[in-house]
Amino acid sequence: MRLFVHSLANLVDYPTCRFKKWLKLNLRCAVFEIDWVFAYERFDDGIIIIDM
Repeated sequence: MRLFVHSLANLVDYPTCRFKKWLKLNLRCAVFEIDWVFAYERFDDGIIIIDM
């Protein structure tokens, strides 16, 4: 999982989240091993994971 989180910092462009709570915040979602969903916000300097 740690490697997956580090791969997010490579500015991979995942789609906008479909969950209403995260969609309102315009967060992107990355799925890891089907059970984990990372909601994150992308900036020029990197990303911030907001929720899991």
